[in-house]
Amino acid sequence: MATFIERLKGLRGGLNQAEFARKLGLPPNSYNRYESGARVPDIDVLSHMAQRLGVSTDYLLGLDSQSGTRPSASDIPAVDRQAQALANQSETLVNQSKTLVNQSESLTVLARSLEIAIRKGTKTAKNRGAV
Repeated sequence: MATFIERLKGLRGGLNQAEFARKLGLPPNSYNRYESGARVPDIDVLSHMAQRLGVSTDYLLGLDSQSGTRPSASDIPAVDRQAQALANQSETLVNQSKTLVNQSESLTVLARSLEIAIRKGTKTAKNRGAV
């Protein structure tokens, strides 16, 4: 709990508690209780606070030393391009996998056909020799 309180105070910076509470969209008296340690926010409030502050809940709880900030708006197009490239690669791999499965099935059918043809050829040769 001490780490949570320290992180809140650090993120509050030069704002007073009431100003910071407004920034978070919380009633000032609720925020005061969180920062004083009198109350612990429930998971929904914690998630809301982290989102508003641009940090991870793990950072607020002291589980991560990095703030876990989300990409800035200028980074989002690059992330979107990377995600699209990965999606395209994944689709290509799926298509290649389907092609390999089809080729494997075709080879199995061909092998069976050859086996049948060889058996028929062997029977025919035996029949010719018996005549």
